[in-house]
Amino acid sequence: FLPEQLPATLRHDNLKDERELSFSFPIPPLLELYRKKPAAYLSNLLGHEGEGSLHKLLSELGWITSLGAGPTSIDRNHAIMSISMSLTEEGSRRIPEINGYLFAYLDLLKQGRLEQWIYDEQAMVAAMDFRFAEKASAIGTVQRLSPMLEHYPAKDLLVAPYLMEEFDAVLIDRFLAALAPDNMLVTISVPGYEGNQAEEWFGVSYDLKTGPIEIAKVTPAQLALPAPNPFLPESLSLVVADDQIPVPVID
Repeated sequence: FLPEQLPATLRHDNLKDERELSFSFPIPPLLELYRKKPAAYLSNLLGHEGEGSLHKLLSELGWITSLGAGPTSIDRNHAIMSISMSLTEEGSRRIPEINGYLFAYLDLLKQGRLEQWIYDEQAMVAAMDFRFAEKASAIGTVQRLSPMLEHYPAKDLLVAPYLMEEFDAVLIDRFLAALAPDNMLVTISVPGYEGNQAEEWFGVSYDLKTGPIEIAKVTPAQLALPAPNPFLPESLSLVVADDQIPVPVID
C-alpha cells in the first residue's frame, strides 16, 4: 500500500451465500523477528475465543460465526496483519459497531496491558506444538521447508515457525501502533452487492473508496484480556510404569 491509499473500504459481490469482513493492516517486516514474533503475540490475542474476547462478544451478539487473525510476510520489507470474520446477515448490517468493538479491544492493549505471562503461555503452547507435531510425509516436509531456506538459517528451519524466545514490549508496541483506523483496508463481501465498477477478468461487481472508516461508539465493558490458563502442563514427561495388573476394587 502507498500512504495515500489508506484508509480504504473495498465492497464486492459474493457468488456464495456468505458474508465476509476483513481488516488488513500494513505492519513492519516480520522475517528478521522470527525468534520474538511480536505480531503472533497480538494475533493470538485478537483471535482468542475465551471469556472477554472479541470473538465471544460478537458471537453472543449474533453478528459473526467465526473470527481469525494472523500476520503474513509479503517480502523482507512488507507484512500485513489480517483479521477476518464470517458475518451473519444481521452482522452485515452492524459493521460500524463491529469496527467499534475491534478498536475498543485494541485500545485495551494500547493502554499498557502488554503482559509477559501471556507471551510465556503462548511460547509454551508453541513449544508443545513443535514437540508433538504430527508426522508428515517426506515429500510434504521437503515442499514445506525448501522455500523457507530463503528466509531462515538452515539450522532453524524446523523450529523457526514455533520460536517465541523473548518478550519485547517496546517491539510489540511498535506493531500495535500500526493497527490503527487510518492504516487499514476494510474488505466487505456480501451476495448480491451491486457496485459501480466491475473486476476485469471475472466481472465481479465492486466499489473501492478511500477515506475514514465508520466506527460506531460502543460500550466495551464485556471486553477483557484472557485470564491465565490453568490447564497448561508444567511437565509432559511420562510417569514410570509398573508391571502390576489392575485389581478390582468392587466385585
